[in-house]
Amino acid sequence: MKPALKLANVLGLDPLRNDNYTQLKKMFCALCIVSLFVSAYLEFFSNFTTFETYETAPESLIPHFQTMFKMYSLIFSRTEIVELIQMAEQFYKFSQCDERKKLTKLYKRVDLFFYVYASLVAAACVLFAIVTLIFKPGKPIFLCYGGLHGLESPEFEIYLVVDLIGIVIISVTVPAFDGLFFYFALYIYTEFKLLKIAFKTMSGQELREAVKHHDFLLKYIKKLNSVYSPIFLYQFFCNLLAICFCLFMLSRSGIPPEMVSFSKYFLCLLAFLVQSYTFCSIGDLITELSEDVSNAIFYTDWLDDEAYENKTARLIIMSRAQNPVMLTIGKFANMNLRTFILIVRNAYSFLAFVNHALN
Repeated sequence: MKPALKLANVLGLDPLRNDNYTQLKKMFCALCIVSLFVSAYLEFFSNFTTFETYETAPESLIPHFQTMFKMYSLIFSRTEIVELIQMAEQFYKFSQCDERKKLTKLYKRVDLFFYVYASLVAAACVLFAIVTLIFKPGKPIFLCYGGLHGLESPEFEIYLVVDLIGIVIISVTVPAFDGLFFYFALYIYTEFKLLKIAFKTMSGQELREAVKHHDFLLKYIKKLNSVYSPIFLYQFFCNLLAICFCLFMLSRSGIPPEMVSFSKYFLCLLAFLVQSYTFCSIGDLITELSEDVSNAIFYTDWLDDEAYENKTARLIIMSRAQNPVMLTIGKFANMNLRTFILIVRNAYSFLAFVNHALN
């Protein structure tokens, strides 16, 4: 989790730090992203009937909206996130088990995945800024109030500085927030793996302690869901809007599409699809792991004396594991691959409806 916390600390969003300098950075970044958000939406609604407004909507409205909510979640849910980090210290130490080499490799792979994820987010933001500055000279990077048709000096330079600060905030806040969740999910994954081993091999007092630990893990997942579920709702709502916008703009760019438009909207579409798929896959994996505990106990050698003596505890665990824990999207839907398919299907339905209405 250290890589995600270090990245969050760049903007003062590390939940474990609360000194004056951290609060100053946090306040400055929050004011910047709010000003960009308000300016973009004022311009969007002021020129709602202009087609050019929609050309900049996916990259000017959605990232601001998502970044703002993730930033304020790290600020206002700081106490709950710190509690989750502290509770994770009570998890099993995988260095004590036989599969420590496999789990150590898994941690290294997640670290690598996080670095790649953060790099891709930053690269996408930088690429978007470069394309806008090269092919649309005189226009601000993001949609801003009064800047739809370009800005004169010195307004352009002022907005350029603010937009560049906004790009840094987006490219840091999004992977930092998402990275914290990735590491929380990693802790849960390793705990389920270790609990499966414990339920197969332990007996007596050790098994009873494992049962208590399983109950602790379920409570941990519920607490994690209570913190992240509201943000997941905003995130998936933003992603759905962004996917719809990108599909619409790609369909209106014609065949063959312009290279600039295709590269811009296709990259945006791919980014939002990958983000949605990643989170849905993690939710699906956690549900599958919680169900797999019951299967691990079911295939225990029940003829073994120790297994038979502790059959009551094992049956209780099996009964509890048959009701799998699930991460939810605002408690309206489960975060799994079925939800991802539903998002893609709804986006395509929206595209078909809009094209039919326009034609």
